Amino acid sequence: MILSLLVPGKKSVTELERLLSARQAAVSQQMSPLSFDGLVVPGREGKAI
Repeated sequence: MILSLLVPGKKSVTELERLLSARQAAVSQQMSPLSFDGLVVPGREGKAI
């Protein structure tokens, strides 16, 4: 689900929280393995990843 939300472009954690109706901790837990596997590249532009 997260990957499909990121296809159009970068999203902030806050945007992902809203789109997924999930808390920041849950979003972070889901992002961690995606980052580890190289499917997403976390970056810092304020809160955008």
